[in-house]
Amino acid sequence: MCKSVLSPMLAQSFDKWMLAKFLIRRNHYTLQTHSPSCSQNQTPNCFQGLVSRGFAHYRFHKRVGKGNWNRYIERYTKPRGIENTQPIIFNYKASFKTAKNSAAYLWELPKRIAASTTANEIFSAWVLYRHKKKKLYHYILALRRLCDVKNVDISDWRFQLIAKKVIKKSRYFIDLPSVCYYLGKLKAASLIDKLSVALSEKIELYSANQLAKIARGFGYVVLHDKHLFSLLAKRFQAIIATASNESLIDVARAFGKCMVYNYKLLMTISLSMQNRIHNISLVEHVEPDQVATGAKHCMLNLSTTPAVVMDAPTLTQMVKLGTLNPIIIMFLAEGFALCKYQDLVILDWISQKLQGRLLKSLNSKEDNVNYEIPNPHLTTTVVGIFCKLKVNDVVLFETILDHVSTYPFDYPPKCIAEICKQLCVVLPKQIPSISEKFRICWNHICEHLHLLPPHELVNAAVFAYKTLPVNVKTKVLDDVCGLICNNGLEFHKAYDAPKLMETLSMHHNINDQAFQILTRDIYKVVRDFEPCDFARTARVLVRLINTTAMYQRKLKRKGIVNIKMVNMLSKYVIERCEEFDRYSYHCTARDLTLAGPPQDSILKHMWAYNRIPRGFQPPNFKNKVQTNSSVTDDQNSH
Repeated sequence: MCKSVLSPMLAQSFDKWMLAKFLIRRNHYTLQTHSPSCSQNQTPNCFQGLVSRGFAHYRFHKRVGKGNWNRYIERYTKPRGIENTQPIIFNYKASFKTAKNSAAYLWELPKRIAASTTANEIFSAWVLYRHKKKKLYHYILALRRLCDVKNVDISDWRFQLIAKKVIKKSRYFIDLPSVCYYLGKLKAASLIDKLSVALSEKIELYSANQLAKIARGFGYVVLHDKHLFSLLAKRFQAIIATASNESLIDVARAFGKCMVYNYKLLMTISLSMQNRIHNISLVEHVEPDQVATGAKHCMLNLSTTPAVVMDAPTLTQMVKLGTLNPIIIMFLAEGFALCKYQDLVILDWISQKLQGRLLKSLNSKEDNVNYEIPNPHLTTTVVGIFCKLKVNDVVLFETILDHVSTYPFDYPPKCIAEICKQLCVVLPKQIPSISEKFRICWNHICEHLHLLPPHELVNAAVFAYKTLPVNVKTKVLDDVCGLICNNGLEFHKAYDAPKLMETLSMHHNINDQAFQILTRDIYKVVRDFEPCDFARTARVLVRLINTTAMYQRKLKRKGIVNIKMVNMLSKYVIERCEEFDRYSYHCTARDLTLAGPPQDSILKHMWAYNRIPRGFQPPNFKNKVQTNSSVTDDQNSH
C-alpha cells in the first residue's frame, strides 16, 4: 500500500507505528504517552500497546551478528522471580518453644562472649550465630571482650566479619566513641580511619568524656587526622568546663602521640587545670575570719550564700594542697612533653612538689625518722619530662641525684640508669661532688647489669660512656658487648638498637657476633625509625669500615659489614626522603655509599634526591646528580 493513497489520519498513524517499531527494536528509547488533550500528538488506541519498556535484558555476552559463535557457551542466569525476592511470612503462629529457640541467640551470644577467655572462643561464638541479625550491643560486647582477653589477630576473617558490620552500622551507634576506643586498643587503624567520617558528622553531639575516648582511640594507633582533630579541639574547648581530669590528660597525650600540635587547645587545658587547683585552694583554706556574716536572724542573710573574701593563693600555697593528686599533674605534663609544649607554671608546680618530698626524705635520715620515699618510677618520669622539654631545672636535678645516691637500694637499677643518663648531660661532671654521686650510682648499676632489659641496657651504656674515665669506660663497654653475645638480647620490646651500636663502636668494643645481633633487631624496628636513626646507623657502619679494614674485600671476609642491611636502609631512606633536611640527607647518603656501596640502581635513585651539589658524591653519577639536584631546587623555589 502506498503512503500517498492513505488518508492523512492513517498516514500519520503509519508513521508513528514505524517509529515505535524502530525504537523498540533498538531498546534505546521510551515512548511517552502524550496527553489526550493534544489531538495532534495523540496516539491512536491501536498503538497504545507499542509504548516501549525502559529496559530489556540482553542474555548473550556477545553481540549478535558479530564474531564466530561455534564455541559460544551460554552464561545466562535467569533473574530471580518475585517468589525469591519476597520475605517469608507464615500464615500460622509458631509455638512457644520454637519461637524461644529462634530468639535464643539474643541471650546465648552474650553468655558465650562473657564465658570466653581467648579471642578464638569469642570468634567461635560469633560464627555460631553468624546468620542471626545481631543487635548493636552485641558488637559492643564482642569488642570489649576482645580488648579484655588481648592477643587478638585483626587479620582473622572472623574479626573482619565483625568489623565489616561495625563499619556498616556506624551511623546507628549512640556511643560510637566507645567503638572507636575499643578498635584503637585492638590496633585496627584502617577501621578507625573509616569511622572518622561518622565521627566528624556527630562531633557536636558528644560530651567531653566521649571526645577523650575518640582521642585515645586515635592515639593508640597513632593516626593523624587533621580534619577530625580540628573539630575535636574546637568542640572540646567549648565544653572543657565539664571535662574530668582524666579527659584533659587523655586529650593532651593523644594530640602528642598523633603529632597534631594544637597549642591553643593545650593552653586551654593548662588554664583549666590551673583554675581547678585555684578552686581547691579556695575551698580548703577558708578561715572563719574571712567569711562575711550578717545578723543572725536576718532572713536575707539566711537565704544567701556567704561571701568569701580572699586573695589568690601563691604557688607555695598551691604546692601545700593535699587533695589534688600530683600524679594527675605529672601525667598532664607528660602529655605536654609529647607535644613539645613548655608550660612553666605546671612544671614549676611539679618541681616544687617533688623537691619538697625528696628533701623531707633526706632530712628524715639525718633525724632518724621514717619517711615515705617518693615513687622511683614517678621520679624517672619527671626527669624525662624536663629533659624532653629542655627545661634545665638544676636545683631539682641536683636534689634528685643527691636522693638517688643516698638511697640507691630504694631505686630499681633501670630507673637509676635512665635518671643518670638524662642528668649526666645537664649537670657538670667536672665538679667532684657530682662526679662522686655519679660513681655511686654506677656501682649500683654495675652490680645488676646482667638483669637489665635491652632498653635499659642502652641507658646504662650511654651513661657509662659519658661519665666514666676512659680506662673504666672501655672495660664496661666490653662487658656490655659480652652480655649482648651471651644473652642474645631476646627481642621482647623495641629498644634503641642504633644508639647501642653507636655507643659500642665509639671505642671499638663491638665484635662480629654483637654486630649481627644488633643488625637483626634493627631489621625488626626499621619501620619506626626517625631520620636521626638512619643517619646514626649509617654513621656507625662507616666507622666500622674505617676501623676494620680499608678495602671492601677484607670487610666481606671479616663479616663486619652487612651489605643487605645497607641496601635495606638505602631503600627506606629513598622512601622517606621528604622527612630529611638537605644536609642530613646528604650525610646519610654519603655514609651509606661509603659503607656499601648499595646496588647501582638503588645508589642512582638515592643520589637523585640529593639537594647539595657540593661535597662528597659518587664519581660515576656526578653529572647526573648535579642535574637532578638543580631540577629539585628549581621545583622547590617555584
